[in-house]
Amino acid sequence: MTTPAIQRELLQFEDQYGDLIDDRVAEAVEEILQEGIDAAVAKRLGRDRARVWLLTVALTAVMSALSVLLADSPSAVVAVWAAGAVICGCQAFVVRTRPRLR
Repeated sequence: MTTPAIQRELLQFEDQYGDLIDDRVAEAVEEILQEGIDAAVAKRLGRDRARVWLLTVALTAVMSALSVLLADSPSAVVAVWAAGAVICGCQAFVVRTRPRLR
């Protein structure tokens, strides 16, 4: 059981150091959360880059195969490569303008 003298000392300690302790704890929690968010953003960016690279390679392979199949029609080959360029441009635009987690 605490005596009134000890209770007064605890209240004085809380009055003197309570805000300081609260501020330090809030800073530590904010720092820990920020580090977690930074790690999540970096991980997501890595996945996005790998996905974009894979999609670009697959699109180039498909366009090349279609070019071979449509070799008799030069205008169709031009249309295939123009469509591929538009798709790559849209993909790059979406990746760059996507909102981030910050």
